[in-house]
Amino acid sequence: MKEPIGVLLAAGLGTRLRPLTLVRPKPLVPVHGIPLLEFGLRQLRQAGCRVIAVNGHHLREALRTWLRTRTTQGGLDLRFFAEPDLLGVGGGLARMARELPPGPLLVQNGDVLHDGELAHLLERARGAEVALALGGEPRVVECSAGRVLGLRDPARSTHGFTGIHVWSEPARERLCAWTRPDLIPFLQAEVAAGRGILGVELATGGTGALWEDLGTLERYLPLHRELWGNGAYRRLLERLELAPRWDARRALSLGEHSVLPKGARNCVAWEGVHWQGEARDSVFLDGVQGRGLVAGEIVL
Repeated sequence: MKEPIGVLLAAGLGTRLRPLTLVRPKPLVPVHGIPLLEFGLRQLRQAGCRVIAVNGHHLREALRTWLRTRTTQGGLDLRFFAEPDLLGVGGGLARMARELPPGPLLVQNGDVLHDGELAHLLERARGAEVALALGGEPRVVECSAGRVLGLRDPARSTHGFTGIHVWSEPARERLCAWTRPDLIPFLQAEVAAGRGILGVELATGGTGALWEDLGTLERYLPLHRELWGNGAYRRLLERLELAPRWDARRALSLGEHSVLPKGARNCVAWEGVHWQGEARDSVFLDGVQGRGLVAGEIVL
Protein backbone atom coordinates (compact mmCIF):
# COMPACT_ATOMS: atom_id res chain seq x y z
CA MET A 1 0.00 0.00 0.00
CA LYS A 2 1.25 3.48 -0.84
CA GLU A 3 1.73 5.99 1.96
CA PRO A 4 -1.70 7.24 3.04
CA ILE A 5 -2.76 10.81 2.44
CA GLY A 6 -4.49 12.40 5.43
CA VAL A 7 -7.61 14.55 5.11
CA LEU A 8 -9.14 16.63 7.89
CA LEU A 9 -12.61 17.95 7.06
CA ALA A 10 -12.80 21.39 8.65
CA ALA A 11 -15.26 23.35 6.52
CA GLY A 12 -18.27 23.33 8.86
CA LEU A 13 -19.99 26.47 10.10
CA GLY A 14 -19.82 25.70 13.84
CA THR A 15 -23.21 27.31 14.43
CA ARG A 16 -23.97 25.35 17.62
CA LEU A 17 -20.83 26.75 19.25
CA ARG A 18 -21.55 30.42 18.68
CA PRO A 19 -20.34 32.85 19.96
CA LEU A 20 -17.08 30.86 20.29
CA THR A 21 -17.03 30.35 16.52
CA LEU A 22 -17.45 34.04 15.86
CA VAL A 23 -13.81 34.32 16.96
CA ARG A 24 -12.32 31.01 15.78
CA PRO A 25 -13.46 28.30 13.37
CA LYS A 26 -14.56 25.25 15.37
CA PRO A 27 -11.46 23.14 14.51
CA LEU A 28 -9.29 25.80 16.17
CA VAL A 29 -11.37 26.03 19.35
CA PRO A 30 -8.96 24.97 22.13
CA VAL A 31 -9.42 22.28 24.76
CA HIS A 32 -6.86 22.65 27.58
CA GLY A 33 -5.18 25.20 25.33
CA ILE A 34 -4.83 22.77 22.40
CA PRO A 35 -6.77 23.46 19.18
CA LEU A 36 -9.00 20.53 18.25
CA LEU A 37 -7.30 20.33 14.86
CA GLU A 38 -3.93 19.63 16.49
CA PHE A 39 -5.20 16.32 17.84
CA GLY A 40 -6.25 15.20 14.36
CA LEU A 41 -3.01 16.29 12.71
CA ARG A 42 -0.91 14.31 15.17
CA GLN A 43 -3.12 11.24 14.90
CA LEU A 44 -2.85 11.24 11.11
CA ARG A 45 0.90 11.71 11.35
CA GLN A 46 1.22 8.77 13.74
CA ALA A 47 -0.81 6.68 11.28
CA GLY A 48 1.86 7.32 8.62
CA CYS A 49 0.45 10.36 6.78
CA ARG A 50 3.06 12.88 5.70
CA VAL A 51 0.80 14.82 3.35
CA ILE A 52 -2.27 16.14 5.18
CA ALA A 53 -4.99 18.25 3.59
CA VAL A 54 -7.38 20.52 5.48
CA ASN A 55 -10.34 22.31 3.94
CA GLY A 56 -12.02 25.41 5.33
CA HIS A 57 -14.96 27.71 4.72
CA HIS A 58 -15.99 29.66 7.84
CA LEU A 59 -13.13 31.90 9.03
CA ARG A 60 -10.97 30.02 6.55
CA GLU A 61 -8.13 32.53 6.61
CA ALA A 62 -7.63 31.80 10.31
CA LEU A 63 -7.27 28.12 9.42
CA ARG A 64 -4.86 28.90 6.60
CA THR A 65 -2.73 31.11 8.86
CA TRP A 66 -2.65 28.54 11.66
CA LEU A 67 -1.48 25.81 9.29
CA ARG A 68 1.10 28.11 7.72
CA THR A 69 2.68 29.12 11.01
CA ARG A 70 2.45 25.75 12.74
CA THR A 71 5.91 24.38 13.54
CA THR A 72 5.33 21.87 16.36
CA GLN A 73 5.90 18.83 14.15
CA GLY A 74 8.45 18.66 11.35
CA GLY A 75 8.23 16.68 8.18
CA LEU A 76 4.57 17.34 7.40
CA ASP A 77 3.34 18.65 4.06
CA LEU A 78 0.20 20.57 5.07
CA ARG A 79 -2.12 21.64 2.26
CA PHE A 80 -5.07 23.97 2.66
CA PHE A 81 -8.15 23.92 0.43
CA ALA A 82 -10.23 27.08 0.78
CA GLU A 83 -13.95 26.79 0.05
CA PRO A 84 -15.41 30.25 -0.62
CA ASP A 85 -18.63 28.40 -1.43
CA LEU A 86 -19.39 25.53 0.91
CA LEU A 87 -19.02 22.25 -0.99
CA GLY A 88 -20.26 19.81 1.68
CA VAL A 89 -18.48 16.63 2.68
CA GLY A 90 -19.00 15.01 -0.73
CA GLY A 91 -17.96 17.96 -2.87
CA GLY A 92 -15.08 18.98 -0.64
CA LEU A 93 -13.64 15.48 -0.39
CA ALA A 94 -13.98 14.89 -4.13
CA ARG A 95 -12.14 18.12 -4.88
CA MET A 96 -9.27 17.16 -2.58
CA ALA A 97 -9.19 13.64 -4.06
CA ARG A 98 -8.65 15.18 -7.51
CA GLU A 99 -5.81 17.47 -6.43
CA LEU A 100 -3.83 15.50 -3.83
CA PRO A 101 -0.90 13.17 -4.64
CA PRO A 102 -1.56 9.47 -5.36
CA GLY A 103 -2.31 7.14 -2.48
CA PRO A 104 -5.19 5.95 -0.32
CA LEU A 105 -7.05 8.61 1.64
CA LEU A 106 -7.46 8.49 5.42
CA VAL A 107 -10.26 10.91 6.28
CA GLN A 108 -11.65 12.21 9.53
CA ASN A 109 -13.48 15.27 10.81
CA GLY A 110 -11.22 18.04 12.05
CA ASP A 111 -13.29 18.95 15.10
CA VAL A 112 -13.45 15.73 17.13
CA LEU A 113 -11.52 14.25 20.02
CA HIS A 114 -11.09 10.48 19.91
CA ASP A 115 -8.56 7.82 20.81
CA GLY A 116 -9.15 5.57 17.81
CA GLU A 117 -6.18 3.63 16.45
CA LEU A 118 -5.96 4.91 12.88
CA ALA A 119 -3.01 2.67 11.97
CA HIS A 120 -5.15 -0.33 12.95
CA LEU A 121 -7.95 0.97 10.71
CA LEU A 122 -5.54 1.32 7.78
CA GLU A 123 -4.33 -2.24 8.28
CA ARG A 124 -7.88 -3.57 8.38
CA ALA A 125 -8.73 -1.58 5.24
CA ARG A 126 -6.20 -3.42 3.07
CA GLY A 127 -8.01 -4.93 0.10
CA ALA A 128 -11.25 -3.01 0.68
CA GLU A 129 -12.56 -0.39 -1.72
CA VAL A 130 -13.71 1.80 1.19
CA ALA A 131 -13.57 1.18 4.95
CA LEU A 132 -15.88 2.97 7.37
CA ALA A 133 -14.98 3.19 11.06
CA LEU A 134 -18.11 2.27 13.00
CA GLY A 135 -19.20 3.38 16.45
CA GLY A 136 -21.48 5.61 18.44
CA GLU A 137 -24.95 6.92 17.71
CA PRO A 138 -27.15 7.43 15.79
CA ARG A 139 -27.20 4.12 13.96
CA VAL A 140 -26.99 4.90 10.26
CA VAL A 141 -25.01 1.96 8.81
CA GLU A 142 -26.27 -1.58 8.17
CA CYS A 143 -23.31 -3.90 8.61
CA SER A 144 -23.04 -7.68 8.86
CA ALA A 145 -19.83 -9.70 9.29
CA GLY A 146 -17.77 -6.62 8.47
CA ARG A 147 -19.58 -5.84 5.21
CA VAL A 148 -21.62 -2.66 4.79
CA LEU A 149 -25.00 -3.54 3.30
CA GLY A 150 -26.68 -0.14 3.37
CA LEU A 151 -26.78 3.35 4.82
CA ARG A 152 -29.51 5.63 6.21
CA ASP A 153 -32.20 3.00 6.52
CA PRO A 154 -33.49 3.45 10.10
CA ALA A 155 -35.26 0.09 10.06
CA ARG A 156 -32.11 -1.85 9.14
CA SER A 157 -29.18 0.18 10.50
CA THR A 158 -27.04 -1.63 13.06
CA HIS A 159 -24.10 0.74 13.71
CA GLY A 160 -23.15 4.36 14.02
CA PHE A 161 -20.59 6.03 11.74
CA THR A 162 -17.69 7.91 13.29
CA GLY A 163 -16.92 10.02 10.22
CA ILE A 164 -13.54 8.30 9.86
CA HIS A 165 -13.01 6.46 6.57
CA VAL A 166 -10.33 5.04 4.28
CA TRP A 167 -10.48 5.16 0.47
CA SER A 168 -8.51 2.87 -1.80
CA GLU A 169 -7.04 4.38 -4.94
CA PRO A 170 -9.69 2.80 -7.25
CA ALA A 171 -12.51 4.13 -5.07
CA ARG A 172 -10.77 7.49 -4.89
CA GLU A 173 -10.68 7.66 -8.70
CA ARG A 174 -14.44 7.10 -8.85
CA LEU A 175 -14.97 9.70 -6.12
CA CYS A 176 -13.15 12.31 -8.22
CA ALA A 177 -16.16 12.56 -10.53
CA TRP A 178 -18.59 13.23 -7.66
CA THR A 179 -20.06 16.74 -7.53
CA ARG A 180 -22.87 16.55 -4.95
CA PRO A 181 -22.40 17.94 -1.41
CA ASP A 182 -23.72 14.79 0.28
CA LEU A 183 -21.29 11.86 0.34
CA ILE A 184 -23.75 9.17 1.45
CA PRO A 185 -25.45 8.70 -1.97
CA PHE A 186 -22.03 7.92 -3.45
CA LEU A 187 -21.47 5.24 -0.82
CA GLN A 188 -24.98 3.88 -1.40
CA ALA A 189 -24.18 3.58 -5.11
CA GLU A 190 -20.96 1.74 -4.27
CA VAL A 191 -22.93 -0.75 -2.17
CA ALA A 192 -25.53 -1.19 -4.91
CA ALA A 193 -22.77 -1.86 -7.45
CA GLY A 194 -21.42 -4.69 -5.28
CA ARG A 195 -18.16 -2.99 -4.43
CA GLY A 196 -16.79 -4.04 -1.09
CA ILE A 197 -17.30 -1.46 1.64
CA LEU A 198 -15.84 -2.68 4.90
CA GLY A 199 -17.28 -1.78 8.29
CA VAL A 200 -14.66 -1.75 11.06
CA GLU A 201 -15.28 -1.20 14.75
CA LEU A 202 -12.90 1.60 15.73
CA ALA A 203 -10.20 0.18 18.01
CA THR A 204 -9.14 2.49 20.83
CA GLY A 205 -6.02 3.05 22.87
CA GLY A 206 -7.39 1.35 25.98
CA THR A 207 -10.47 0.62 27.98
CA GLY A 208 -13.18 3.23 27.74
CA ALA A 209 -13.33 4.70 24.26
CA LEU A 210 -12.99 8.46 23.96
CA TRP A 211 -15.27 10.29 21.58
CA GLU A 212 -16.21 13.97 21.86
CA ASP A 213 -17.40 16.20 19.03
CA LEU A 214 -18.04 19.29 21.19
CA GLY A 215 -21.51 19.53 19.74
CA THR A 216 -23.00 22.29 21.89
CA LEU A 217 -21.90 25.48 23.59
CA GLU A 218 -23.10 24.20 26.96
CA ARG A 219 -20.60 21.33 26.76
CA TYR A 220 -17.53 23.51 26.32
CA LEU A 221 -16.67 24.64 29.84
CA PRO A 222 -17.59 21.45 31.76
CA LEU A 223 -15.83 19.35 29.13
CA HIS A 224 -12.45 20.54 30.43
CA ARG A 225 -13.03 19.03 33.88
CA GLU A 226 -14.65 15.88 32.49
CA LEU A 227 -11.81 15.15 30.10
CA TRP A 228 -9.15 15.64 32.75
CA GLY A 229 -10.80 12.89 34.75
CA ASN A 230 -10.89 10.56 31.73
CA GLY A 231 -7.98 8.12 31.64
CA ALA A 232 -8.37 7.54 27.88
CA TYR A 233 -7.94 11.28 27.26
CA ARG A 234 -4.87 11.50 29.49
CA ARG A 235 -3.32 8.55 27.66
CA LEU A 236 -4.12 10.22 24.33
CA LEU A 237 -2.27 13.38 25.41
CA GLU A 238 0.79 11.27 26.24
CA ARG A 239 0.61 9.30 23.01
CA LEU A 240 0.39 12.48 20.93
CA GLU A 241 3.03 14.28 23.05
CA LEU A 242 0.69 17.15 23.79
CA ALA A 243 1.17 19.45 26.78
CA PRO A 244 -2.16 20.66 28.21
CA ARG A 245 -2.46 24.13 29.69
CA TRP A 246 -4.51 23.17 32.74
CA ASP A 247 -4.46 23.89 36.45
CA ALA A 248 -6.55 21.03 37.84
CA ARG A 249 -6.66 22.47 41.37
CA ARG A 250 -8.43 25.61 40.19
CA ALA A 251 -10.03 24.02 37.08
CA LEU A 252 -8.35 26.72 35.03
CA SER A 253 -7.04 26.72 31.46
CA LEU A 254 -4.87 29.68 30.53
CA GLY A 255 -3.83 30.13 26.92
CA GLU A 256 -0.55 31.69 25.86
CA HIS A 257 0.04 35.20 27.26
CA SER A 258 -3.17 35.04 29.31
CA VAL A 259 -3.60 36.20 32.91
CA LEU A 260 -6.67 35.80 35.14
CA PRO A 261 -7.08 36.88 38.78
CA LYS A 262 -5.47 34.69 41.44
CA GLY A 263 -8.87 33.66 42.76
CA ALA A 264 -10.23 32.60 39.36
CA ARG A 265 -11.97 29.22 39.34
CA ASN A 266 -13.47 27.00 36.63
CA CYS A 267 -12.53 29.27 33.75
CA VAL A 268 -11.05 28.92 30.28
CA ALA A 269 -9.04 31.78 28.80
CA TRP A 270 -7.88 31.62 25.19
CA GLU A 271 -4.79 33.57 24.09
CA GLY A 272 -3.80 37.10 25.07
CA VAL A 273 -6.42 37.49 27.82
CA HIS A 274 -5.81 39.96 30.68
CA TRP A 275 -8.59 40.26 33.24
CA GLN A 276 -8.52 41.92 36.66
CA GLY A 277 -11.10 41.47 39.39
CA GLU A 278 -12.99 38.22 39.92
CA ALA A 279 -13.66 35.36 37.51
CA ARG A 280 -15.50 32.07 37.88
CA ASP A 281 -17.36 29.64 35.64
CA SER A 282 -16.57 31.71 32.54
CA VAL A 283 -14.87 31.60 29.14
CA PHE A 284 -12.66 34.43 27.87
CA LEU A 285 -11.98 34.51 24.14
CA ASP A 286 -8.84 35.74 22.37
CA GLY A 287 -7.50 39.14 23.36
CA VAL A 288 -10.11 40.06 25.96
CA GLN A 289 -8.98 42.72 28.44
CA GLY A 290 -10.87 44.31 31.28
CA ARG A 291 -11.78 44.26 34.96
CA GLY A 292 -14.70 43.49 37.23
CA LEU A 293 -16.73 40.48 38.32
CA VAL A 294 -17.41 37.83 35.70
CA ALA A 295 -19.50 34.79 36.64
CA GLY A 296 -21.06 32.29 34.25
CA GLU A 297 -20.32 34.37 31.16
CA ILE A 298 -18.65 34.18 27.75
CA VAL A 299 -16.51 37.28 27.35
CA LEU A 300 -15.51 38.36 23.85
